[in-house]
Amino acid sequence: MEVGSAIELYTTLLGWILYDKLWDALAETGVAYIPFLALIVRNFALSWEKYGMEGAAASMRGMEIQLAAMLTVVALAGSPVISLQSSDLSYTAPCGGATVSGGNSGTGYDQTFQLGNNQATVPAWWRAVMAVSAGFSNAAIAATPCQGDLRRMDYRMGNTVIKDLDLKAQLDDFYQDCFLRARSQFIRQGQSLPSGYPPDDIDWPGSQYFQDTDGYYNNANINLAMRAHREIPNFPFDPARDAEYGGSSPSGWGKPTCYDWWANETAGLRQRLVQQIDSGLLNSIVTTVSAKMNGTTVKSVQDDLIRKLYVQDMKGALNVQSHDENSSAFVRALSDFGLMKQGVETSSTVYALKQAAPIGQSLILMTVYLCLPFLLVFSSFSIQAVMLASLGVFALRFLTALWALATWLDTSMIEALGIEWWRFLTNFNPSISVVVVNTVSGLLYIGMPLIWFTVIGWTGHTLASVGLVASINDPIGKGAAGAAAGIPRTVGRAVSGIARTKSSRSVPKPTVSKNP
Repeated sequence: MEVGSAIELYTTLLGWILYDKLWDALAETGVAYIPFLALIVRNFALSWEKYGMEGAAASMRGMEIQLAAMLTVVALAGSPVISLQSSDLSYTAPCGGATVSGGNSGTGYDQTFQLGNNQATVPAWWRAVMAVSAGFSNAAIAATPCQGDLRRMDYRMGNTVIKDLDLKAQLDDFYQDCFLRARSQFIRQGQSLPSGYPPDDIDWPGSQYFQDTDGYYNNANINLAMRAHREIPNFPFDPARDAEYGGSSPSGWGKPTCYDWWANETAGLRQRLVQQIDSGLLNSIVTTVSAKMNGTTVKSVQDDLIRKLYVQDMKGALNVQSHDENSSAFVRALSDFGLMKQGVETSSTVYALKQAAPIGQSLILMTVYLCLPFLLVFSSFSIQAVMLASLGVFALRFLTALWALATWLDTSMIEALGIEWWRFLTNFNPSISVVVVNTVSGLLYIGMPLIWFTVIGWTGHTLASVGLVASINDPIGKGAAGAAAGIPRTVGRAVSGIARTKSSRSVPKPTVSKNP
């Protein structure tokens, strides 16, 4: 049987395990039999007291109908009969994701929810309700267009950090030895960026213009090239480049040019930054962006991602005390970082809401399952209560489909508004679009369930008010009870009629005397 989330693999089983225990407790203590005793008292003893033997006999026929309905509820919706194990439950991630089962979901829940070999037993009715609900939910999800979850990828990218301490130290050195020198030279010479380079290209250490243009990160005269101020590991000594050592380096390493330091395919800073991003996440983002943005290369997407990663780790990569805080590059970088941080926090709130929704759904469903024994007993095993509870379970299970639709709408709005979420935007022009998307997405994840439950609540109220569900419970019993209530009146009228007939026959006819 399909469930709506990985955690529901465990909460569903736990809910029904608790149902079994509570049902057994109600049966063993005799509480489950109280509704039957109340039925006898209500239909037999009271009718006997008010209407005598005839009324009690008629009420017995109504009680038989009600008893049959209650026993049907006990057999179908009360007594656990169908075994349920963790292996019987499965979850399939949207858009053709892998299907997993309890104990093998690939999440932290496998270790946290250790239910062992415990298994539950589910009443036939509720097993059918869960299966039908899952079927409707899965059908709606399958009909929803499949797209990558951009918000999830953006959140994971936003929470990626540079864990390599040596890489952080080298980035700090590169900022001082290469980027600040190159950018200062560019501004001092009053140059402007040629066409083909984005306006903010020179605002970060991985500037493509500084890599392509002679005299910045690279120089035709290697003796004039910008270089590291110290030996950098994994960059071998080069006599032509490292002439100041007089033929050899004590450590065996050399001082690479800024271009080689950044772009080297094995030990370069760019390659090491790319390796800080999870490979699965990186491939997903590259595939998604390349499919949506014609002409986008893998290298350009990687550059966008490592720039975003670099700026996210700005406080770690830059030593504030070692830089000129009055420099426009530094001030602008900090300003950009603050704007991006605010946007990430807002998006994180929406993402947290999205992640919490299925967890809350699974916990509520678990609570409903374990409370069903009390619902059945306190409602006197009413068919109406079973129907309304079934409607509630269906409504809760269908939330999975609503959230799948909300995810698709969220992704579609991000793409429609042209938000380049994988890039670090220095001017943050799309800020209004970001606010709109985050606001609407938050309303979707909250508003759609509210509207759905309003519709379901109205449906349940309508059924209850017109008596459609209640009429299923004892349609004949009410007629029998009405007949029983009418018996004394019928008998009374019959007895009165007989008495009047006898009295009329016993009265002597008057004698008329004749006068002679």
